[in-house]
Amino acid sequence: MLENYFKFLESGLPGVMTPEGVYDTNEEEPGRLGVTFSSFRIRPVRDDPQSMALWRELLAEQNPRMDEQGVISISFPKPLSASLNYILMEPDLQMSLGGSGDLLVVQRRQPT
Repeated sequence: MLENYFKFLESGLPGVMTPEGVYDTNEEEPGRLGVTFSSFRIRPVRDDPQSMALWRELLAEQNPRMDEQGVISISFPKPLSASLNYILMEPDLQMSLGGSGDLLVVQRRQPT
């Protein structure tokens, strides 16, 4: 599972976005990964009452389907396709170029 952590600029409140989709590979292009995204979810990182109240204040009005844990699920009307071309594939560090030229660097988080 790929989790993308973010913070709201003004409040500093952290959240997590998790894309959902299907990955595919091609033996003829071993360094290339195709991805088709169907939806994503965002959720709060903290579940203490103060953080949850702020999360709801920031997002609930525009997201009436938010669940009790503050999770918002958004499905795309049409799946979005993308690709990654890997430059570096190490156990703790990966670098790839996206189809539009974006450089993506992913470092494995160490358990705390």
